[in-house]
Amino acid sequence: MTERTGDPGAQPRRPIVVPAAGDSPAMLDLARYQALAVLAEEQFGQFTASQAEGAGAGAADIEALLDAQLAERVIGFAEVYRIRAGARHQHPWLLAAWLSLDPARPLRDRSLPGGVACRASAAELYQDGGRGVRAEFIVPGGLSHPVQDVVIYDEPIGRDDWTRIEGLPVTGIGRTLCDEAIGWDPGNVESLALSMIRRTSRDRVLRDLHRYLSGLPEPTRWQQKLPAFVAGLAE
Repeated sequence: MTERTGDPGAQPRRPIVVPAAGDSPAMLDLARYQALAVLAEEQFGQFTASQAEGAGAGAADIEALLDAQLAERVIGFAEVYRIRAGARHQHPWLLAAWLSLDPARPLRDRSLPGGVACRASAAELYQDGGRGVRAEFIVPGGLSHPVQDVVIYDEPIGRDDWTRIEGLPVTGIGRTLCDEAIGWDPGNVESLALSMIRRTSRDRVLRDLHRYLSGLPEPTRWQQKLPAFVAGLAE
């Protein structure tokens, strides 16, 4: 009779074995894969290489996941990956850009937004796509490291001037519209305002717009025209 010790209900920890070049297969311990899966689940399926290291998984573990097609790189971000299971974030490149602003810190450990999507990126989130030109974020105090293809604005932002869309911090309705009005392309401003109205209501958009404008020391001529412009839009 074989002697059994420990918890009789416990299952042995099994490695995931995947094909690899050469004679030896690549192996990933199941516990490390579970740790990455939990981390990714909290971040809409994505994780960074630094976060993986903090969870006890190294570069070889990530390569094993890639080889097994259990994970994939997020296009445009060499150090951001996605677990290939479940739903995909609607704006994966913006999510990857935001995670890259503080790559070692998991979402659950971020007490502040850690970068707020603004300008074209904010319009992208409010309009459910269509802008996809570049990632733009406000980071008060700036960043100590550059992030490829990400534009950083060292600007202050009040707690009432940002919200979340699909889990991503984004400038609020009033600030986003006022930023859009700086260049004043009537077609872009109308499209953005109508998207905001459909998400909330015309009253909410006008209320947020008036609140933000009241705090601007010198609003531009186009920014001052925004309330009347929004009020006159036909849905």
